[in-house]
Amino acid sequence: MMKKFFMTALLLVGLVAPVQAALLYDFDDTGAISSDNRTWTAGGRFFANSPVTVAALGFIDTDGSLAIDHEVGLWSDAGVLLASVDVPAGTSAPLVEGFRWVNLTTPIVLAAGTYRIGAEVVEDSGDRWYNATQGTITQNPDLIILANGVNQPVTSALGATGLTFPNFTYSGQNTLFVAANLSTVAIPEPSSVVLMGLGLLGMIGFGRRRK
Repeated sequence: MMKKFFMTALLLVGLVAPVQAALLYDFDDTGAISSDNRTWTAGGRFFANSPVTVAALGFIDTDGSLAIDHEVGLWSDAGVLLASVDVPAGTSAPLVEGFRWVNLTTPIVLAAGTYRIGAEVVEDSGDRWYNATQGTITQNPDLIILANGVNQPVTSALGATGLTFPNFTYSGQNTLFVAANLSTVAIPEPSSVVLMGLGLLGMIGFGRRRK
């Protein structure tokens, strides 16, 4: 009977585990070149095939913890800032698919069209980002990364501090600057997942006592 109780509890806790995020891209860093040798806003330009909801923005974490805070922004192709977050240093932000995430206060809906995403990166901060000339990019089929038919990196001016519209396009390079990412679903906080699981366990225990 006790075994059945614990199996049921584990199943219910599993039901409140983080939802699989639908990302702009999944990135396999095998063979890619990591760097923290620039201060600028680095990111990419992408096209939404159809309206899509953006619920969270993230910054890549290559070492299991971030040394400093990083601002991440989402712009129209004309330079209008549509959303931004501050991804905190350390490990407090949820880590999903190699990125630390912060949910938008209010999700936004992007109409079909071209957009830019970027993150503030700081030289010698210890937080590395990728020049993914060799890494493997798995694209969301609804969000196509632009450039030479594959990728299109964009940056602010070299040395620009803070979050700055990435208006320089490296159209001659078949690569991607992997620093920022977006998710079409909210990323559950680890604490909320634990609390939900404990609440379900308590409900199960209460039900057993009533019997």
